[in-house]
Formats: sequence, C-alpha cells, structure tokens
Amino acid sequence: MEELLKESLENENVQQLLEQVDDIGYYDPEQIYLFRNSVLEKYIHSKREIQLIHDKLNKYKYIDGLDELLLGRYIRWFKKDNVYLTNGGFVIDIHFYNDVNIVCKNGQNKIFNLNFNECIVFQKMSLQEELIMNIISCLKASE
Repeated sequence: MEELLKESLENENVQQLLEQVDDIGYYDPEQIYLFRNSVLEKYIHSKREIQLIHDKLNKYKYIDGLDELLLGRYIRWFKKDNVYLTNGGFVIDIHFYNDVNIVCKNGQNKIFNLNFNECIVFQKMSLQEELIMNIISCLKASE
C-alpha cells in the first residue's frame, strides 16, 4: 500500500491536482464527516437516524453558501422543519427573487424549485474531489 501511495504521489498528474487544491482541509474526509455531523445534530436528535443519513450522504458534502453550489451537480436536501432526506436532483439554475431558489431536475425529468434558505443542502462530490479525499486519507494513514 505504501509503495502504491508513493508511486501515486510521484505521478505528475496527482501532483498537479494537489497543487490546485486551495484548502486541503476542505477535502479531509474526517473534517467533512465531522462538519456534516454537526449540521445533522442540529436538526436530528436520534443517533440512529443521523447514522442512516450519514450512510446515504457518504459522497456528499454540506453546502454552507451559494458560492459552493455548482450548476450541473447532483444535490440532496431536507427542509429545516421536516427532516426527510430527498432523493435529490441536478442543479440547473439559481434564481434570486425574494429568496434564493435552486431550480433542479430529477431522474423523471421533473423540474422543481427549492428555497435554499429553508433547506439543508448536500452536494455530491465530483470524481476529482473523491480522488483528492482518497489521497488525503492515504497520506494521513501513512503518517
């Protein structure tokens, strides 16, 4: 495993990828889990339910602000007053009316809006983000 990690870190593409990362902590799997957990604990009081949602959001990160939300990415959310995790949809637009509305499209081609201020939103990580997370996990494990 250590040899594979060393080979990966010597790979120019991996080096370039890591150099593009502004904040390594942002991709630290442990930090992502802890941050997501602190958000879930504000709205869910059952440890079992929190763990079930963690399992469903394994490759998702919590979206704290609109600057983190990317068009074309898949999101899942729950309303702050009704903790039911949706199946989600792809972000196709963001509208600024009285509130911030995210326009999504689901697998049945249904288009709908959700109010960003009323929801807790989680965005699926890209393959590149997952790769960075795996590299960071390997680096931490080899220390």
